[in-house]
Amino acid sequence: MSKVTSRPRYGRWFACSPLVLGLLFLSGCGTGDPQVQKTVPISGTLMMEGNPLANVSVSFYGPGAVIPGSAITDENGKFALSAVPGENTVTVHAGKSDAPTVMDPASMTAGATGASTKASVSGGEPTADIPRAYSVASNSPLKHLVSAEGDSNVQLEIK
Repeated sequence: MSKVTSRPRYGRWFACSPLVLGLLFLSGCGTGDPQVQKTVPISGTLMMEGNPLANVSVSFYGPGAVIPGSAITDENGKFALSAVPGENTVTVHAGKSDAPTVMDPASMTAGATGASTKASVSGGEPTADIPRAYSVASNSPLKHLVSAEGDSNVQLEIK
């Protein structure tokens, strides 16, 4: 008579599982640097009705950008930031707290209704009404084509 020995059916799987899991983990890792969007320097002046628009947030949403290039204008309406080359949608927000830091569907449509927000013309107390459409990336009529080398002396006008 021959003696039959039984082996556990899953013994080999459990013995090899750390190796298999390790290979699966490593296969999900990238092979190099993550793809980082190139940005270029942008500087200019933000105007409204021919006057510099001071102390407002200006943001450039470039092609495929998740986080916009943003800055706060100085008392002369001047700003400097980094943006992704290509056509950018520009948003303007009265005050620092209104500006979204990440472009998601909620921030693109929130506040699309309503008349305006208050901003300061040439510093001081808020005196100018910025039309609400300028504060929402999906509705803003303000566009700027950013060159591959960057732009200086950009003139943006809110109407």
